[in-house]
Amino acid sequence: MSVRTGTDSASGIAAQARQNVNIKRHLYALMFILPFLVVFIGFYVIPIIIGFHLALFVSVFGTNHFVWFQNFINVFTDPDFYRGLLTVLLFAVIQIPFMVLFALLIAFVLNTRLVKGSKIFRFLVFLPYAVPGVISALLWGYLYTPGISPIVGALRHMGLSNFTFLGPGVVLISIMNIVTWEWTGYNSIVFNSSLQAQPVELDEAATIEGATWWQVVSRIKFPLLLPTVFLVLIFSVVGSLQLFNEPFIISSLTSLPYYYTPNMYIYNEAFSFGNLNYAAALSFVLALFTFLASFLLMRYALPKRGNS
Repeated sequence: MSVRTGTDSASGIAAQARQNVNIKRHLYALMFILPFLVVFIGFYVIPIIIGFHLALFVSVFGTNHFVWFQNFINVFTDPDFYRGLLTVLLFAVIQIPFMVLFALLIAFVLNTRLVKGSKIFRFLVFLPYAVPGVISALLWGYLYTPGISPIVGALRHMGLSNFTFLGPGVVLISIMNIVTWEWTGYNSIVFNSSLQAQPVELDEAATIEGATWWQVVSRIKFPLLLPTVFLVLIFSVVGSLQLFNEPFIISSLTSLPYYYTPNMYIYNEAFSFGNLNYAAALSFVLALFTFLASFLLMRYALPKRGNS
């Protein structure tokens, strides 16, 4: 009987020790994720809750009146919001394919023997991404401004005295150029990393079988690169819907509508017109459109694992 009692006691002590170890492990894990949780809750979760609360009210002479979802209904019937969406849609349809193709070309060049080991070339390609978006917009704004721009001055010497980068029919293309300059290098590095991860044996086997460089690229490298291409496409579409820095800076150099992009519309509603409630509703509707665009691309455009 005493032996059995001693065994039970030892088992209880061992179980308690294991429980203490598990508690310590959980505490250590909590200590590691606590900084992230504080930042995530403080700067993401709480602002989302506050923003949604604001969207349910209308401010009249400084007094908030609860209106349920009327602000959201107004957004869905707001022609200015759809004009901004149309602008970023046109931006995405023209700029994203050009940027992705240009980034692919640079990635394949980076992957050739001529520049494969050139760290300087990689640095120069990646450098525009390291420049903050506001600084890039200011830099290109200087290059676009008549009277001080060396590019505009050179065009005038060539006889194009009436040409301007900031005209109504050209300003969107000028903004596309800024974004392409900022993001092409980053995307090309992403593509190049994916190319370097591809098995070299496939290229060697195809070359031994007599395949040309173009056949290797079009039938081996590019199909294996498709998942990365679609990932870049999804990020680019989301970025287009969030377009703000570049048109906002350019708007100080030329006349752009306050609703030129959805984010500009949100900013002007909140800080130019003081309509925080409606701006909050606009933000949630824009987030909904961004989610739907991402979902549709991932659901119908992203190649399945078995087909990639």
